[in-house]
Amino acid sequence: PILGDEFPRLPKPMLIGGSVVRFADAFIVHSRYVAERILAERNAHTPLGILHHGSFDRWREGDRREARRALGLPEDWVRSCLVVSFGGVQAHKRIDKVLQALALARKQRSDIRLILAGSIHSGDFDPVRMAQQFGLEDAVRFTGYLTEVQAWDWLHAGDFAINLRGPTTGGTSGGIFQAFSMGRSVIASDAAEQQELPDTCVVRVPLEAGEVETLARELVALRDDPSRRDRLEAGVR
Repeated sequence: PILGDEFPRLPKPMLIGGSVVRFADAFIVHSRYVAERILAERNAHTPLGILHHGSFDRWREGDRREARRALGLPEDWVRSCLVVSFGGVQAHKRIDKVLQALALARKQRSDIRLILAGSIHSGDFDPVRMAQQFGLEDAVRFTGYLTEVQAWDWLHAGDFAINLRGPTTGGTSGGIFQAFSMGRSVIASDAAEQQELPDTCVVRVPLEAGEVETLARELVALRDDPSRRDRLEAGVR
């Protein structure tokens, strides 16, 4: 609503159980996960539509190594297996687990490197310091804030993407669908709304128990298997 002096102020929404969903007439949501949460909150007929998060086809056929050089990466990065995560660097995206897994994976394959493409939202953790603690100074690059157009260059330069989530915020990951738009497969959490992503284009890792070890194994496996990466990218496109 547009509120000004000529419009009456609307009352604040009533809250029951911390939720306003009991008072809405209908819903449009991005995922079955959120739809089920809404239905569980209500005891009434609920008009509800699921409109899945979309993505445009923006992928390019150009050489990824040349794209890395154009972004100013040094030659050891150009020749690496490059993983890209686009979006705010936030705790609920399990960046601590990603860094732990990367450090573990690099004990076997020292040419796996990570781009964290987005603003840092430190809150109760410092990802830059954490990367240093894991000895990843030469393996992780923080770009800071990027526009979507700038992020596309980084996603194009990558071999695949990673966007974990937990606990979920209930929203569909824009970072994942930006990666899809650039034809890149994604490592995602096997939980909540991310479980709805097609198996043909995502690699899933569990939350909590075994997460770091599974993620490290998948990083090494994807690095070692270009044909698997090709199949996943075909699934994305």
